[in-house]
Amino acid sequence: MDTMNTNDTTDFIDLTELWQDGKYTQVGDALRPLNARQVAEFCAYFSKYMGVGQLEILHKFIWVSGVFPSSLLGRVPHTF
Repeated sequence: MDTMNTNDTTDFIDLTELWQDGKYTQVGDALRPLNARQVAEFCAYFSKYMGVGQLEILHKFIWVSGVFPSSLLGRVPHTF
């Protein structure tokens, strides 16, 4: 899953299945090259099908694991 240009929905399904299988590192690796719009679209999809609780866990994973540089995340305060 080098890019998400061909079929975002299929890629989102694949990423969601990886998450459900506990392959969090692979999800992080797949998200790393994406731009902010693509990540936001994935998060909207993920929340719809996995629920807000899992989205919050994904958010913590992204923040703690350093999937994205702080410049992309901005200076928005976070709480855990």
